[in-house]
Amino acid sequence: EAGPLPTTRALKIASEIAQSLAEAHDRGLAHRDLKPENVILVDAAGHPDFVKVLDFGIAKFLTGSSGESSVTRTGAVVGTPHYMAPEQAAAPKGLTTAVDVYALGVMLYEMLSGSLPFQGETPVEVLMAHVTGPVPTLPDAVHVPQALRDLLARMLAKDPAERPPTLDLIGALDDLRAGLAGHAAGAPVVSAAEG
Repeated sequence: EAGPLPTTRALKIASEIAQSLAEAHDRGLAHRDLKPENVILVDAAGHPDFVKVLDFGIAKFLTGSSGESSVTRTGAVVGTPHYMAPEQAAAPKGLTTAVDVYALGVMLYEMLSGSLPFQGETPVEVLMAHVTGPVPTLPDAVHVPQALRDLLARMLAKDPAERPPTLDLIGALDDLRAGLAGHAAGAPVVSAAEG
């Protein structure tokens, strides 16, 4: 609502969301409907932006060693179009925790740019953009390190196998945040367009 968030704040929020997802994934549960409406930020003991991930109403327990899930109804598409992974939109059988990493990638893109990566006049148009459109890149006007652009591209990869596992994602987000904190008193971070 207020436009793009500062990069360090967006990374903190994304890391805490990823930590919540990691706990669920470790217990064999995929959220499958991660979106801003299912994340609340609270001030907990003086720590602003403490993240709580809500509404595991369409979450699914994963089965087997591959971490894949089955759907409640054969062929049923569940989730919110703007945050739905390509495989969730195209073939909702055998989903993995990678759908949550993709949705978090959409949310991080939105936090950094102030807009969604895929638009459409109807839910079907949005879903088709996720399935067939190119992997979105942040606008050049968004000044973030190239490493963050690269991580975001991996999170939004069409192939779920190319997305980082949740625990690796947490480490990458925290490393980027620490790197930006180191730049706070020094030279400004240069965007890919400027560098």
